[in-house]
Amino acid sequence: MNLRGRSIVPLAVLLLAALAAGQVTQTGTLIGTVYDNEKQPLPGVTVSISSPALILPKMEMVTTERGFYRFPALPPGLYKITYSLPNFKTLIRENVRVTIGETTTIDGLLEMSALSESITVTGQSPTVDVQRTTLSASMTKEVLQALPVARTLGTFFNMTPGVTASTVHGSAERDNTYNLDGVNVTDPVTGTQAGSFSIDIMEELSVQTAGLPAEYGSVRGGVVNVVTKSGGNIWSGTGSFYFRNDKFQSDNTKGTVFEGQKSGFDFEYEPGINFGGPIIRDKIWFYGNFSLQKSQEYSPGYPYDKQPENTPLDFFRTYPYGKLTWQMTDKDKLVLSYNYSDYIRHHRGAGISQTEETTWNQTTPIHTLNSQFSHFFSSDLYMNVKAAAMFYQLNLTAKNNLPNIYDTTLLRNYQSYGYDDIYRRNRIQAVSDATYFVDNWFGRHEFKAGVEGEYSWDSRYRRHNLDPATGLGPFFYVRNGVPDYVIHYQDLTRKDAKFVFSGFVQDFWTPFERLTLNLGLRFDHQEGIIPRQGEDRATVTYGGKVYDPSVKEAFKPLIWNTLSPRFGLVFDLTNDDKTVLKASWSRYYIANIMQFFVWVN
Repeated sequence: MNLRGRSIVPLAVLLLAALAAGQVTQTGTLIGTVYDNEKQPLPGVTVSISSPALILPKMEMVTTERGFYRFPALPPGLYKITYSLPNFKTLIRENVRVTIGETTTIDGLLEMSALSESITVTGQSPTVDVQRTTLSASMTKEVLQALPVARTLGTFFNMTPGVTASTVHGSAERDNTYNLDGVNVTDPVTGTQAGSFSIDIMEELSVQTAGLPAEYGSVRGGVVNVVTKSGGNIWSGTGSFYFRNDKFQSDNTKGTVFEGQKSGFDFEYEPGINFGGPIIRDKIWFYGNFSLQKSQEYSPGYPYDKQPENTPLDFFRTYPYGKLTWQMTDKDKLVLSYNYSDYIRHHRGAGISQTEETTWNQTTPIHTLNSQFSHFFSSDLYMNVKAAAMFYQLNLTAKNNLPNIYDTTLLRNYQSYGYDDIYRRNRIQAVSDATYFVDNWFGRHEFKAGVEGEYSWDSRYRRHNLDPATGLGPFFYVRNGVPDYVIHYQDLTRKDAKFVFSGFVQDFWTPFERLTLNLGLRFDHQEGIIPRQGEDRATVTYGGKVYDPSVKEAFKPLIWNTLSPRFGLVFDLTNDDKTVLKASWSRYYIANIMQFFVWVN
């Protein structure tokens, strides 16, 4: 290879990636070396792959002078690999699984033959990733559908080795990042999962917990990565219905004041429909899903004014999803998707000190939009550009216009919750990365560079119920029914924002066949922003002082600039891709979430 002559375009693309705006990997890589009977590399072998996961009928390439082949950026699934060369028996390997964010190594051994013959191998021995230090676990759609567990993303996440109560190897619950087709659906305010979806849309779930390369930032725990289904070349559909009730669960109220009352889980059901297929075969695929989830449970002693009868707590979710995959050319692909979820309940805050009137109604509509364009300049160079958004609204509304009354002696609430809390939390992100493969420059290299820009903002509106007689509210406190004091609030809207810009470079360098080095460096710039706001609010006089509840000029209470070096090595101990030694040293930083700085507003 003339590296100098071929480096101009790849370097220009890597620079474009850095200027445009890395992303969570949604694909896997298939590599290998083809040998003859004497274990000598075979150049010129035609290697072709096919899979129901591929929108193209097949992909093929010719092995290099060292017998090496590579198929990057493959969607997860089962693949068929065919190796053919004149005067050699054709070798076919079936049911080779490619998983998210991992490199699957499948070598081929061709036997000489004067006849046109073929050998088919089914059930290829499993291999481990001999290229990446990442500690990861993947669950296929078959596993996700078969496990008899609660159908939530958190359930499967917590089944991953090293994960307990959403903490990864001792990190904090807010140190994780949750991704749906590469869209960050982590709550920008709390740092926990925000976006929800039906488990039926998942093609594969990948959880990476250690040894992360430089493309992953703002995370000290786990990277939860969901890749969704895409349809196929045949129209098909499925229907499902999941149900469980209180017969599958006991309670521990025996011997307590709540014995004999309904308590805990009551029932849950979830119907769903999946359908997908080709709008144009080998060109445009569609996939859609619609699911509902309804559940009910009881809170001991709620409501206190209707005992010994308990009012059931209702929970209702809707999950429509749609995805369009367009193979524009052999080198260009566009993917568009939309996910909507809503979480509806009518007794938020229920407990032993509440009546039905002193709980909230809740709706939580969330819209997640995603677009990704991929282009292959050559078999050695490709680029991704992504734009995505999440619009999240948490609506908590009181059940009437009366203020809340709390008896500090009896520890009971009366009349109303007292106020509405309308909380919007939104994020837009733009991502670009480029990957360049070099096969014979002091070994093999997989160079990758990229950048990411994110802007998140929230708007929190609180409307307070006031007492008609005094104009005060929304919280009145009494002692055994005798008035004690009042906490009064003005209606207000609070606004906050954050900005993140990140860039990385990394190299998976294989200086010789049994050793791969993971080298990388990441830079993150994060800002917490308090925008201009509150100019319509009146000043407040208290204790002889005048307070102005407005922000005249935007300011930034938090600015972080961080460098994250990453170093790791993978050594194939047995030279068969089955037993490897992995070691890594990396620096990670927590993501900037708005709860770190909103209290100064």
